[in-house]
Amino acid sequence: MSSTTIDASTTGERRPLRWETFSARDAHLHEGAVDEVLTRRRDGVTVTGIYEPEEIDRALAHFEDPRTPKLDHTFGALIGMSLGMVGEEPDRSRYLDDTAQAMEIYEEAFGFDPFERLADRIRPLAGGRDLAPPYEDGRPYNAGQIRMWDPGSGGLPAHVGNEFRALMEHGAMRHLLTVTAVKDHLSYFVVLRRPEVGGALTVYDLLWEEDQGIGDVWENGARKDSRFSDVPGVQFTPGPGDLILFGGGWRWHRVDPLGPASRRVTYGGFAAPSLDGRTLHFWA
Repeated sequence: MSSTTIDASTTGERRPLRWETFSARDAHLHEGAVDEVLTRRRDGVTVTGIYEPEEIDRALAHFEDPRTPKLDHTFGALIGMSLGMVGEEPDRSRYLDDTAQAMEIYEEAFGFDPFERLADRIRPLAGGRDLAPPYEDGRPYNAGQIRMWDPGSGGLPAHVGNEFRALMEHGAMRHLLTVTAVKDHLSYFVVLRRPEVGGALTVYDLLWEEDQGIGDVWENGARKDSRFSDVPGVQFTPGPGDLILFGGGWRWHRVDPLGPASRRVTYGGFAAPSLDGRTLHFWA
């Protein structure tokens, strides 16, 4: 178990990132971690050992099989449709249908439900809350999504979760906002394959209220983020089976471009409390 304060600043005002790294077997020693991130008293945690190496190898073989259904994306492919892909449509049945198919693929790949494993190993962090996806008309949201990033892809430009809440509140998130306290949500992912070069998570020393991305236009999953070259940040490169859970709703971050050598594969999404506070909702 380790507790770390990471200095995110190289120049100017010094505001360190507050981050801890510990093993899943020590999760019971960190019962307040989720609330500390939700209330910005901590920026994030790294929890090692969510999935075992042999479980990851089995899952990757299945996900990377050309016969496994995938959705094309600008950085590679998805297994499990993103909620944001609903766009401005009022009907989320296409997303819910795809979720049912994706859950079958995940369970066949791992040999178990990867979200249930994740929930079991980090439940102590949630302060007694249940961990579950939100439901709409009795059907679950996708709690986590497989993202397969191709070698040489451009990564994901700097962004912050609260901007997507604003963009999608009248479309894709219309129902989610009636059951989940989305603002200042958590972002999470578990690494399944780490690329040899690039693909790191960079978390910036910049908050949502300091820069709300006004005028930053997304087009085909990309936008210019050259202004972030002068913003101090910290890079995280967790290994296979390791979880990153952080304040992605309120702290700017990006996935760095990948090198040409190997693919990046992750399982992840977002989390926030239900409106009644009893459940930590996970969706992707």
